[in-house]
Amino acid sequence: PSRAHLFLCILRDFSRAIISSMGEGLFVVGKEYKVIMMNKTAEKLLHISASEALGKSLTALVSVFKDDKELLPDERPLGKTLKTGESIMFNIEDNISIVVPSSGVKFFAALSTTPLLGNGVTGAVAVFRDVSDEKKLNDSKTNFISIASHQLRTPLTAIRWYSEMLISGDAGPLSDDQKQFMNQVYAGTTRLIDMVNLLLSLARIEGGRVKIEPFKIDIVDFAKGVVQELEPLIQEKNLKVKVLEPDAKIPAISLDPSMLRQVVSNIISNSIR
Repeated sequence: PSRAHLFLCILRDFSRAIISSMGEGLFVVGKEYKVIMMNKTAEKLLHISASEALGKSLTALVSVFKDDKELLPDERPLGKTLKTGESIMFNIEDNISIVVPSSGVKFFAALSTTPLLGNGVTGAVAVFRDVSDEKKLNDSKTNFISIASHQLRTPLTAIRWYSEMLISGDAGPLSDDQKQFMNQVYAGTTRLIDMVNLLLSLARIEGGRVKIEPFKIDIVDFAKGVVQELEPLIQEKNLKVKVLEPDAKIPAISLDPSMLRQVVSNIISNSIR
């Protein structure tokens, strides 16, 4: 054999060795979605042998779900890559799961797909790995934050309520020093409640439980309302906060007021502090 042929053989064997030793599963499919190659890790993860898969359509071998909804062939990452020629990546947060009907295997996956380009898109490569354990750990962390935050919020709300009563003199008059100390307790409790609410919001976002409920609001009246809510904090710092109204009336805007209130309130309260 010629040196060029020998070099190509060595390169081919070297490439096969790399693909076989990969820690991720790998599929190569042709334009018709038929399997051209799969590595040992893919065989192990899916419980499908390469001899069984080669030449068959991947859609007949594996089902792909997103958020418990099965994706049609054109909606799958490989299908999109074959159709558009774009590289696609899904991470643990995307809730992609792979199901193998023949073996009953099911697991959450992180995966990426890349087109094979020649005269147009001639095929695609998919690399994937099982992230089920990582997802369980991530969900446990989110659930822990949510539960801990709820448990903390109840006693903190009680502390703030009793602080308000003492500051207002409901339990009798306070000396100047006592009132100053209680104001510090009240301010510290309010900051802790804000932090707990932030943790709850983060837990909802990570868990995909955030619901956007927009409706039309007057943004100027909304801003004035937020400033009014923060008036005790503004007075405590001896500051003045003024909402500058525009010359022209702003039309009603469709927004989620609770989420926007968190954003605006955080910006203003941080500025005051």
